[in-house]
Amino acid sequence: MVLQRTRYQGILTALPPVNAASNIFASAKIQAGDEVETAGLGGFFPKGIPVGRISRVWKEPGQIYQVAQVELAVDLGQVEEVELLDIH
Repeated sequence: MVLQRTRYQGILTALPPVNAASNIFASAKIQAGDEVETAGLGGFFPKGIPVGRISRVWKEPGQIYQVAQVELAVDLGQVEEVELLDIH
């Protein structure tokens, strides 16, 4: 994932009951309201797909990362994957 405003990258993981959270370096300027999109690094999802919005940010003591709660733009239970093949 990547933050639209600052272009900082992180790893998005599902953490019930929180929608999602991401580990982002503590020095990153991140705030509630920042929009999150796919970074396109894993090769599965293309770059720039809207994922959601940061709802809160905190740092665990002794860690080099911040944790950001992400309010997802879609219900993951309703997402289906589609793969397009160009046969021309």
